[in-house]
Amino acid sequence: MNERPEFSRVVPVVDLAREAYFTLGRIEVRPSRRQVVIDGREEAVQPRVMQVLVALARAKGAVISRKDLIDACWSGLSVSEDSINQSIAKVRRIAELGGREFDIETIPRIGYKLKGVLPSPLSPDSNVPAPDMANGGVENVHQPDEPQAESGVLTSNATWFDRSWRTVGLLIALIAGSVALISWFMLDKRPVSPAPAMQWTVARSEVPIGTSLVERHPAISPDGTMIAYSAGPNSITRKIYIRRISGGDPLKLTDDPYDDSSPSWSPDGSQIAYVAYKPGVPCRIMIVPSLVGSPHEVARCRTAERTHVAWAASGKELFFQEAIDANGDDRVMRFDLATGRRVQLARPSSATYDETEPAVSPDGKWVAFCRDFGNGVSRLILFDLYTGRERNSDCNQTGQGFGLAFSADSKTLFTTTQRSGDYAIWAWPVEGGSPTRILSGPQPMERLSSGSNGLLAVEISRMQNGLARPPASGTDPLFLESENGLAFTPDVSVDGTIAAALIRPNSAGVWVFPKSGSARKLFELDPDDAAYAEPRWSPDGRRIAISSQKTTSVGIRIISTAGSVLASIPFRGGYMAPPAWEADGRSLIFPGLDKNVWRLWRVDLDHGNRVTPLPYAGWTSIRIRGQELYGEHSGAQGVWRIDGKPRKITTMPAAVSAGHWIIVDDEIAFVDDDFDSGLLLSQPIRGGPAHMLARIPDCSCDSGVGWDPVSHSPVYVGGIGLDADIELLHLARR
Repeated sequence: MNERPEFSRVVPVVDLAREAYFTLGRIEVRPSRRQVVIDGREEAVQPRVMQVLVALARAKGAVISRKDLIDACWSGLSVSEDSINQSIAKVRRIAELGGREFDIETIPRIGYKLKGVLPSPLSPDSNVPAPDMANGGVENVHQPDEPQAESGVLTSNATWFDRSWRTVGLLIALIAGSVALISWFMLDKRPVSPAPAMQWTVARSEVPIGTSLVERHPAISPDGTMIAYSAGPNSITRKIYIRRISGGDPLKLTDDPYDDSSPSWSPDGSQIAYVAYKPGVPCRIMIVPSLVGSPHEVARCRTAERTHVAWAASGKELFFQEAIDANGDDRVMRFDLATGRRVQLARPSSATYDETEPAVSPDGKWVAFCRDFGNGVSRLILFDLYTGRERNSDCNQTGQGFGLAFSADSKTLFTTTQRSGDYAIWAWPVEGGSPTRILSGPQPMERLSSGSNGLLAVEISRMQNGLARPPASGTDPLFLESENGLAFTPDVSVDGTIAAALIRPNSAGVWVFPKSGSARKLFELDPDDAAYAEPRWSPDGRRIAISSQKTTSVGIRIISTAGSVLASIPFRGGYMAPPAWEADGRSLIFPGLDKNVWRLWRVDLDHGNRVTPLPYAGWTSIRIRGQELYGEHSGAQGVWRIDGKPRKITTMPAAVSAGHWIIVDDEIAFVDDDFDSGLLLSQPIRGGPAHMLARIPDCSCDSGVGWDPVSHSPVYVGGIGLDADIELLHLARR
């Protein structure tokens, strides 16, 4: 973690106001007007989609990497894979409008390229002139009153009157520019280049809190001399500690039967608020003196078992997130310590989902948090406590909205991101501008806390799990491997061979574990795909289907037991779930998100891997038993038989555990929603109550379970170990 911060090469941002018009075959592209013209018909294009189209056209048939695309179109901001995929999909729709004279080719793990016709400058006889780049391109880009369709394309006709006045405006701008140029020469004044903005860098780092305990939730005191944190042997029995940043033994502040976490200092440094957790009961919000005294409860959560607390700069309020009721989404709440009154901070639309852990600026103006909009879209919200207004930008979904901390002067918001196996800390200028990466590291960096004198504490976590079987006796799972890394949902073939996606320190891919012999890596995967891939064995156990659930440009790969790719099947939709083999092994069915609707699709392997839609909508995960089709419906609870008239079979798993179920003989098996119970439950397809099928201790149940038909036992992902330490960064502005 002592490495120097990594800065990427600068890729020019696509400024639509200054991009010249061009053609792609029959399509005329007008970036500054956000229009394409096809056979005389004008279509409006969303700004981001137009930026992506221009960036691809700039490359003139060369490959543009995903990173360069993000730099050019998102100014290098953290952006979800779904955002990129949706923009590429909309560019492909523009290509379809023009008869597909061009297309966008996906280069797996690298980026994209324009193929077909290449861009050409707009012909001189066009009836709409291109902006004059030599004179600054004065044509107006922004049309805030113009409606936007969900598809990103609407018809919009400019009138002769509009064009005439734009021409007059252009002449006025040219005259004004000439006068200014003459005045500049007469006065012999030269413009002074502004000094480059100061950027945060890591001067040095240290690990003042790193033991065998799980240490998380760093909180630096207002004067920068102390740090509070939670620590314990696991994540359910922690206590609150404080210690001097300069060194020395820690002081234990709490000692109760709860799991204590999320410390937050009062502005005067005299008290610490924290959250006390116990399974099955609403969490308690506590306050304890920072040196001597006993804790006392100041609030109790309505329904949530866990939350995160942040002290307001006034010292009179706390902020935390909780649901209004048991079925609601988390919202950031504002709690008055004097009156006990709590109110919802913001009022987002009903189309939004959870709001995450809040952070408060030292000057008392801002509350920062992430808001989930579903389908992989998350926004970083800056809520102005003075005006009640919001500013927002892209949030990093894989970072889960953790790791938000304001600098001591409230001018920078530090955030953590986790994408493509790259863990980083970023500095966002609060008043606007592009963020800069200040640190990269090999381990997940999560929660942050900032202090005076450029101090920044960061929570570094290391988690290990592996494939396991239930123990014959005792309570410890029987692990199939001992190497460090992460494992994901396994599948088992008819002969008992296990396949699973694994991420190990220096590689990621699909491994197979035969009944006899050593495990071996079968196929290399990008870490992003490995984290979401669920291999599925063919009925004869001779092939494996792997879907690319995160980077849908790849689609489905069919690989042999020797690791060779037998077929690569693209899917142009927005997202796809793991496929299921039909009984004859000659076709696959998979759920895919297309135009914001979940549909089922069939891949016919005997006819050129043709992909065709099926008349089933809303189903998000499926399994096949003989000729019977079973699945889960979007947002609904339980498993249904969906061929013929849909019929509900089970009431579990809940929607939060979607996809975590399998078919075992004549029953539907699923992980108990109470993950701590370590139970695999089962319910007969023909009807009847659920019963325990097997015990799966230490289950990392955010992954699914496989079933071994040879040993008649489950294979699952078991937790091996968790450690977290706190690193202290000393930042400087240069």
